[in-house]
Amino acid sequence: MPQNKKIDLFFYINLFCNDKCSFCFFSKLPPRDNFLRLADIRKVFNQSGENNIRGIILTGGEPTLNPDFWKIIDYIYNVYIKTNKVKEFDLSTNAITSAKIDVAKKIEKYFTSFDKNYPDIKISFSFSSFKNPNRQKIIDKKIEGIKNLMKINGNIESVIVITKENYKDILEMTKLLIQLHKKKKTKRYFFKVDYRLPYTSMMYRIDDLEKLIIPFKDFSNILNKVLDLIRKENIYTTLHNIPLCYIKNKPEYFIGRKPPQGIAIFPDKKTGFVKRKKMFEFDKNTECDRCKLKKQCSGIEKIYLENYNYLKLKPLIYEIIN
Repeated sequence: MPQNKKIDLFFYINLFCNDKCSFCFFSKLPPRDNFLRLADIRKVFNQSGENNIRGIILTGGEPTLNPDFWKIIDYIYNVYIKTNKVKEFDLSTNAITSAKIDVAKKIEKYFTSFDKNYPDIKISFSFSSFKNPNRQKIIDKKIEGIKNLMKINGNIESVIVITKENYKDILEMTKLLIQLHKKKKTKRYFFKVDYRLPYTSMMYRIDDLEKLIIPFKDFSNILNKVLDLIRKENIYTTLHNIPLCYIKNKPEYFIGRKPPQGIAIFPDKKTGFVKRKKMFEFDKNTECDRCKLKKQCSGIEKIYLENYNYLKLKPLIYEIIN
């Protein structure tokens, strides 16, 4: 590995989940019991070299279901977080296991930091749907888990992937998150919301995409309603796979997040684990170079423009007044 080149390590510590999100490619795969063990995690770190690591992301499947989860998180916290060797640490969970308050409280130990010199450590939970008669028990558990995670001291990020399944409920989801945020009795934590369109390059089949991607008009209407509300409430918000020129009011308020880049580590029964580069290519045309917000815009995957008639990107040419 090249020296002095910082990378993010995305640990898919297991390939099984207790949810079935329409936007997740793992939900399209047959059930698997593969998972990374603590010994695998240690080996990856030894191969990577601690000076080359910028961020550590624990994801899955649902990472808290990994039999070695608490051993893994304890090791990462004590070796890399507590010692301030990495800049970012993120647990990506669907929040269902946190419906048990003792799980949320146990997680809190590893994701509470009030020292400005500490890394950016946060819990990201996914909010895939709000109402579904066929899955209401799971959804109720998820909401309870989210409520528990919002009670603890720690940096919290809510990730909402906008799909055909949930777009009519996005406004209600956002109102619930704002309500929980306002109930916090302590200001010793940071809360943000991340809205995104699904990553189509994550091995979806064409027929899956047809069921997943909403028409641009519907997407634009709900997106702008939600962002008007979130801006009014002064909630820090980021956008993935959503260009800022799609926002009608004060697009400069929002931050477009660049697509994830780094090394993805997956469990493998024969070798313990396999590594793959995690890279996405988003569309930004030559006109985007003229845009005043080009540095804070993610762009969008080309397939949305080419196959689903999403609006062509147009530069926002004006001076931002602070």
